Amino acid sequence: MRLQSRHFFLTQWLLSLAAAVLRYPDAGFESRFPLHVDECGPLSAEALPCLQRLREHLLEDGDCNRVICDNIKTSTPVEMYANETDWVPFKNFCGHLQEFFLKVFDLGLSLVERPANAQDEVDLGGDLSVFAHSSRSWIDDLGNDDAPSYANSTRSVLRWHFGEALKLMESVAIASNELLSTAAAMARRLQLLIENFSVTLLLNYHIARLEHNGRVIDGKNHVHEMYGDVSTISVVFHEIPGKRWDTLSFLLDHLRASERPIAMAEIGVEAANTSQRLLERLPLLSYTGVDPYINNDGLYEDVLNRLSPFLSEGRFVLHREKSVDGSGHVDEHSMDLVFLDARHDYEAVWQDMAAWHRKVRRGGILSGHDFSWMFPTVAMAVYKASFSTPDRTIHLAPDGMWWFQL
Repeated sequence: MRLQSRHFFLTQWLLSLAAAVLRYPDAGFESRFPLHVDECGPLSAEALPCLQRLREHLLEDGDCNRVICDNIKTSTPVEMYANETDWVPFKNFCGHLQEFFLKVFDLGLSLVERPANAQDEVDLGGDLSVFAHSSRSWIDDLGNDDAPSYANSTRSVLRWHFGEALKLMESVAIASNELLSTAAAMARRLQLLIENFSVTLLLNYHIARLEHNGRVIDGKNHVHEMYGDVSTISVVFHEIPGKRWDTLSFLLDHLRASERPIAMAEIGVEAANTSQRLLERLPLLSYTGVDPYINNDGLYEDVLNRLSPFLSEGRFVLHREKSVDGSGHVDEHSMDLVFLDARHDYEAVWQDMAAWHRKVRRGGILSGHDFSWMFPTVAMAVYKASFSTPDRTIHLAPDGMWWFQL
């Protein structure tokens, strides 16, 4: 299988659409303000404190150490999962991209209160030259791709993001608004690089080693017997920045949720971070939530209170039951999209898929969370389920998102 990093085009839905390394858990991810340049209002001296906070947030989400999991201080170092020829070029390029985005952002900040001059153009050109040459020196030295069996090589991932970063600097005007917006886009590119590299390592090293360790013993291939021949499955990585609700919004948009009524189920509602956002964004969305809230009456009541407007509208129903039991309330082939985010052990994920797969209509989407280093058993269950999908393709996106179109 080949992990492909490319832009999403609706006309090529099935062909062109890390984990999750962006903030575990969700607390604080979107509660920070600001996350976008336009949230700071008109560019003036009054906007500078807001823009400085934005700089801090963008830098925080572009931490090059966040490849295996969120807390690098308590996690196994990435060097345990990648050899030096993979890790060193990534760390250098990621660092160069981070440094360059900060220089572009800081120049934009300085121009909020003064007009640009010729020296600014010279300085920006010099910074771009340093970034291009320092990054290219590492990328060009990588040589030819020796693509592993499971995903694109880490070399091709670095080349892709390097090329996309250079495109952002084409014809950028020396003006505060353009420079700040370009720097923010470069920060998102940095986040996508980290996510893409993370999931590439997961596939090429963890999955590959698992498959290798299960090769023929006494005439049997135990991994193939348990999961199937995973090397026959295609994997596509989609560049959709943000958290799982951003990817789900994208998928619901593909299903035309802004134009027609859409039915969705979420298995593992917990604090309703996802359901509340989606219900607020999409007035035609009907939402079924399933979560047992074991020994957690307080959180259950909090979710009911916060989502009470949607309950009264008849757009939200919450079943306080385990996943398989909750599926009994849903008719066969009645859901446009099902999102699985309950227990993450292999058997539980597989049982959830078996119970909810048949609830999705033909052409609908079965999706889930945490296809990541933290939960390799999720990845293996997803692989096994992919054999029964129409095109045997696993779609991945940032924040550990996975999905099939059925």
